[in-house]
Amino acid sequence: MKQRKSKKGMRIIKQRTPTGKNVSRYLKQKPDRAICGRCSGKLAGVPRDSPNRVQKMARSARTVSRKFGGVLCHKCVKEVEKYKTRMESGFAVKRDLTLEKFLPSKWYASLPENVKKAAKIEAEAARADVEAQDLSALEVEEADEAPAKEKPTKKTED
Repeated sequence: MKQRKSKKGMRIIKQRTPTGKNVSRYLKQKPDRAICGRCSGKLAGVPRDSPNRVQKMARSARTVSRKFGGVLCHKCVKEVEKYKTRMESGFAVKRDLTLEKFLPSKWYASLPENVKKAAKIEAEAARADVEAQDLSALEVEEADEAPAKEKPTKKTED
């Protein structure tokens, strides 16, 4: 079966042949670069090729050989590992669900109760700070607004 040329993944290039004719050549477009699942940054070491060709490559050529290779960039991997060790060692760290979704399921449930309490206290303190900032911002806005004066209306006598 003949391949259809007018597809979304094809690019048309108009070219002049050595005989002097103008012809249209169809080229396959490359897919976009692989991006990080957390920060949407571009991933290094992941090939930019059609899925069919990537599937035929060796596994070592397809991804980076580290934890979360091909899914997260090196910066996000570092943040996930830092977050995990801090939570497990009992530091008061606010929960970050953007990091926790890359950890194993039921990971947070397996932590000791004192760690969960510390995370809850940290989250409540952060929430109280945000509410205090919102209240102070509202007070400043109310002070800036001056009360509107009504214009006197003229009464006409009949």
